[in-house]
This record gives sequence, C-alpha cells and structure tokens, in this order.
Amino acid sequence: MFCKMRLVLSCLVNEAARGVLRPALCLAGQGFSWSLRRRIRRFSRDQAALRQRYGLDAQVPVLAWGEEVERSIEAFAASRPDVRFALTSGSTSRPKRLAFPPERLRLIKRANLSAAARTLVAQRVRRCAMFVLAASGSDGSLTSLLLEQGASGPRWLDGLVMPSRYLADPALAPAVEQYGVTAVRLWLVALCNPGLVYSTNPSTLAVFLEGLSDDWAGATAVVREFLGGAVDPALARVARRVAGLGW
Repeated sequence: MFCKMRLVLSCLVNEAARGVLRPALCLAGQGFSWSLRRRIRRFSRDQAALRQRYGLDAQVPVLAWGEEVERSIEAFAASRPDVRFALTSGSTSRPKRLAFPPERLRLIKRANLSAAARTLVAQRVRRCAMFVLAASGSDGSLTSLLLEQGASGPRWLDGLVMPSRYLADPALAPAVEQYGVTAVRLWLVALCNPGLVYSTNPSTLAVFLEGLSDDWAGATAVVREFLGGAVDPALARVARRVAGLGW
C-alpha cells in the first residue's frame, strides 16, 4: 500500500523547493534575455568573421540538401566518435540525418533552459512547474535527444521544474507499456499541478485531449489505481519527486 502521508510530506518539500527556485528562474530568465539580445547584436559581426575564416563570398554556391551535403555530414561524424544524430523531416521527401556533437547539444540544452525560464517569466507563472507535451521516448528526433535520460532518470531539481521529463525515465517504461503514454502523462500532469503546459505543435495537445475523450476509463487508469493505493514502487518514487500542492 502506498503511504499517502509520505506523499504529503514530499509535496510540502517540493513546494518549498519550487518557491525557492521561482526567483532564481526569474533572475535566470532576465539574464538569458540579456544574453539573447547580446547574441542578436553580435550576429552580423560573427557572420562576417565566419565568411572571412572560410573564404566565403557571393560566388560560393549554397548547396541544397542532397548527397553531397550528406557525405560531408558523414565525413564529419566519422572524425568525431561522440557525435549523436537526430532526424528532422524538413522539406525533403525523407528525414534529414543531422549530426550533433556534444558541444552543440550542450548549447541547445542551454537554449532550451533559456526558453523555459524566459517563458515562465514572460507569462508571470507563479507555479514553477512547466509540463512539456512531447514524445515519451526516443523517436529519433532532436526533442527526444534533448530529453534523453540516464539510467537513474531526471535529477530532482530538473524534474521539479519540468516533470514531463519523467516520461522518458526508464523506470516508468513498464507503466507506459501497460497503461499507455496518455494515462501516465495525465497522472503526471495531475500530480505536479503545473503552472504552464507547453506544446510546440497544437496537434500534440489535440492528440492528448482526443486520447482522453476517446478512452476516459483507460486514460484515468493510473490515477484511479494510484488513489486506490495499489501503486508500483517506481510510480510511487516519481510521485514523491514531482507532487505539488493541489494535486
């Protein structure tokens, strides 16, 4: 049986941590905004420096996506064994396979955190929890690459601010397989009581809501079993890490 008193205590600890994190994220959001404005002002100068460095001028052709570009990417990846790949559809008839060395992934992750912090500040969100509707596992996209978790799952503070990262936690994989991603996602949303729900594409939100409408009994299965006290230890652990006031 799941100890609800322990969940209440964890909830109070989580809320206290979120309360401390909110002003920190506000400061970070302002800092990220200043950094972004500085990068935009520096853009023209950087482009001129790059053109000079690589000897580019108006006579150098810009290649469309094709075999030559793909060969150059593969050659680059062959020289960097730590390169990861992500697929993007773009405007071609088949997905583009793009290379992401570790330093580029770190830069994009910082930009991701920057966007989250600036969004929370801009929307004046009081509850420091942002639930991102995205793929639950690895689908070869850049999003799944950025959300990829290690064997131990998300760090506690990361999970407090972005609880949706637990959908990629290997510990929740059996629950996702048994109940479906919609049911586990609804359970997480209800637990963390987020201040903001975000989706890049409106269709992602529409598919989630349609899943709730089409199979309400199945979509609420995890919530009902959780309230009944019959909870898998992995679900109980995640619940204690993300639960917020109002769950």
